[in-house]
Amino acid sequence: MTEIIFSTYNSKELKKKIADFKTIIPYKEKWCRYLILNKLIHFKQNIHGLDQNRILSIYKYFGLQSYSRKLFNDRRWYFKSLGIYHFQVLDYKIKKGQLTTLLEAKNKYLRSNALIATIALSDEKFGVLDNYTEKISRADELKILDIIYQKKSKLPKNIVKWISHSNNSIVILALKLMIRYKKELDIPQIKHLLVNEDVLVRKETLLAIRELKIAEANQILINHYPTETNKRNKISCLKTLGIIGNQKTIEFASGILTQENDLEIKFEIVSCINKIDPTYFKNFTTGDKTEDGIVGKIVLHATNPYLN
Repeated sequence: MTEIIFSTYNSKELKKKIADFKTIIPYKEKWCRYLILNKLIHFKQNIHGLDQNRILSIYKYFGLQSYSRKLFNDRRWYFKSLGIYHFQVLDYKIKKGQLTTLLEAKNKYLRSNALIATIALSDEKFGVLDNYTEKISRADELKILDIIYQKKSKLPKNIVKWISHSNNSIVILALKLMIRYKKELDIPQIKHLLVNEDVLVRKETLLAIRELKIAEANQILINHYPTETNKRNKISCLKTLGIIGNQKTIEFASGILTQENDLEIKFEIVSCINKIDPTYFKNFTTGDKTEDGIVGKIVLHATNPYLN
């Protein structure tokens, strides 16, 4: 197998070599075909610089696509998924309809595998997501992003539509892609996303603003902060304001500093102000010795890297 994969045979010679090889191994045995297939997948996934089309040719010359198709046509979801996996990893194109019909399968694992394979194999790439209604798991989200990175795909054309998608899984994926491709959100989009009922959508929106350094969103976040109900998102909002903020941010943050009792949030308020103006707390006082003591300790932690 190693000789075949790394050889410089032309197509005719390669076919002959594989035909000869099949006569000296128990190729008709299922375990043997399975072993060869796994070797091909191993080489495809783990060795850089290989001619990917050559791996696909070897797959075809061995006739392994018939084995994969037999698995694909099996009624049991596990074997069907295994067949899908073979096609996906080896870049073996199958008719679009054969996969898209499985996107509505009752079995969630089969549905998930069909989605990932459709994105990996389809020429349209991400068109399948335009009307996708099922929730995308965290694992599938990572797989989709990995496919995008590996194939060096361009930013999907419908990314703007995804921002207002009815499926929040698609919205979150779109936000991650916008961060990856340095595509800025505009103000109407940010306003729309921050009123989303899904905590995770708001979380990814705040992260996108921070990563993309969208300074125009400063006032929007100041207005949003009092309405945010999730503690982690409040903290994220303050972290983001610390990156994009200005004097208005300092005025806002200093106004809520003494009112806040949660020490974790209080820490982020101090950190936010300090990032914008490192001199702000040099002569700071509230007139309350207890409060000044608390703020003083937080400032020490926020400004001293050895205490963080």
